[in-house]
Amino acid sequence: MLSTTVVWYLATTILIAVWLVLYLRRGGSQALGIIVVLSFLIPVWIRIPILGEEISCRTMVAIVAVLGFCVYVRGRILTPMTLLDIVISILWTVHLVADVQADGWSFGVPFRAYGEWILPYVAGRRAIHDRNDLKALVPWAVAVLAILSVCGLLECFLGINLFEIIAGDRPIDGTPRNAARFGFKRAFGNAMHPIFFGNQIMLLAPWCFAITRIDSRKVFQVFGWLMLVLTLLGLCSTISRGPVLAFLIMLGVMAVIRFKILRLPALISVAATVAVICVYPSVSMKILGETVGAEQYKTLVEIDGNAREYTGTNARLLIFDAYGDALRHAGLTGYGTKLTTGFPPNIPYLQTSRHSVDRLKFVDNAYVLLTLRFGFLGMGMFVLLLLIGIYTASSLTKWFPQWEFFPAVCGSLVGFSVILLTVWLCYDFAFIALWTMGVLSGCAVLPIDRNSTQAFGKASH
Repeated sequence: MLSTTVVWYLATTILIAVWLVLYLRRGGSQALGIIVVLSFLIPVWIRIPILGEEISCRTMVAIVAVLGFCVYVRGRILTPMTLLDIVISILWTVHLVADVQADGWSFGVPFRAYGEWILPYVAGRRAIHDRNDLKALVPWAVAVLAILSVCGLLECFLGINLFEIIAGDRPIDGTPRNAARFGFKRAFGNAMHPIFFGNQIMLLAPWCFAITRIDSRKVFQVFGWLMLVLTLLGLCSTISRGPVLAFLIMLGVMAVIRFKILRLPALISVAATVAVICVYPSVSMKILGETVGAEQYKTLVEIDGNAREYTGTNARLLIFDAYGDALRHAGLTGYGTKLTTGFPPNIPYLQTSRHSVDRLKFVDNAYVLLTLRFGFLGMGMFVLLLLIGIYTASSLTKWFPQWEFFPAVCGSLVGFSVILLTVWLCYDFAFIALWTMGVLSGCAVLPIDRNSTQAFGKASH
């Protein structure tokens, strides 16, 4: 078995070699887009320390490809600014201010913040130079999605993780390697947790609809629907409710965008669901817990001196009570990255009961953890980024009414925003989410050719 370091260098070398061939043959933007998509296949645990930071193969490939685009003779560096460009820049600034205020200045802070927020976004933003770049990216994204889904199914039914066979075993980090539900192994694929793996597949799912627009032949329409079914099966292989729910939300949003008659019923249904959850949160969590048998693993935890019932499902509600004092004292910029790295976070105002801390150490709510890390300002800017991403995708559906890709992205971001209430923002899938927003931003500045909205193939320039 090869060591992690050897696998990292081998995978990085192969991907950069492929990128160089694409760079010489297709140009900087297409090479950037394709190679970053291919890097989504590399297991996230393949990383090595560089200048004091753990750098994944995916991150290194993105750095090389972005730098290559910047020196490409036909690379268009200066383009109109979008709302997404502005918000992601502000979010980077908030990250910088929060970490400096909490931990003091170091030269690594701006680079770490850039790698976390700007790099994946720019990798998507600069991958779209014209419509041909989007067309060229589609088959590669669909191929990666198919591989991830098939690997998930193999792991679920046969217990074989192809990523571990090739790259070595995933480090155990709170999730057992053989975690199972209903007698089936929960697939974690190339990620550190089944939910993270499912979120990766869900965020790539909209590309199934893009494949139907790169060619008008019937075979591409059929292939797109078959890929959608395979994607759903891949999501189910994780046996995680969140990613599957997000996928269903994506389909629902697409239906609402396409059929105006569904909008009022959908609005009433969503409002009623939210109202029921808000009025009866404990009952709602109990019902959800029963769907996966979580209720049979009840324990008690102490919060503010009171005994509370704990299960893996209602832990999402208990987080607000357990971290309530810490949230109230987080202020505008929070406690910084250093104190909120690792679980439980090393922050003040936590529960004093050791048992409670151990049971509720995972902050399975991205909005709560971002508030602890970057304060209410950082959390607010992240929510604004999600909202503008959804708005941008929705706007593109109006300019390109025949492209199902953009309604699908809009729906996937809505679903993503919902399931972040149940999971922290892990870089395993956050990279893909930010990359997708970058792709949206790149599409938003493309000149509109009103006579060529039927396919990806016709160039804009």
